[in-house]
Amino acid sequence: MLLTRLQNAIKHSNNENRRTDNSTNDSKLDIMRLNIKPLSVNQAFKGRRFKTKEYDIFIKAVLFMLPNTLKIDNKSHLKLFITFGYSSRGSDLDNGLKTFIDCLVKKYGFDDRNIYEIMAKKEITKKGSEFIEWNIELIK
Repeated sequence: MLLTRLQNAIKHSNNENRRTDNSTNDSKLDIMRLNIKPLSVNQAFKGRRFKTKEYDIFIKAVLFMLPNTLKIDNKSHLKLFITFGYSSRGSDLDNGLKTFIDCLVKKYGFDDRNIYEIMAKKEITKKGSEFIEWNIELIK
């Protein structure tokens, strides 16, 4: 079924995919729209994935560091601003997103499906000085 949907999406992609920004500014990339359902991590990988010892240690450490005073409404649409300070240029920007969002969900009890926007940034820092800076806002 998924294969059929993908084949149909490819067949019709030339007509349906469109630019949503007609800017002529060469320094700005046009926004492109691909009419295909995003693939979830669960769909992308076969078999079970197991959480590592490093994951458990990370979760416990972050839960301890997150402030106890923050309240996040579980019914609101949210925007997450996040900067990862990596010591390796080879680190992908999105590597830390899922585990950090898991921490926020555990600490503050909201459903991560209510995150409608993410503004993510990567900075390179010295080894031993890695960090996560973040903020979360309600979308009005």
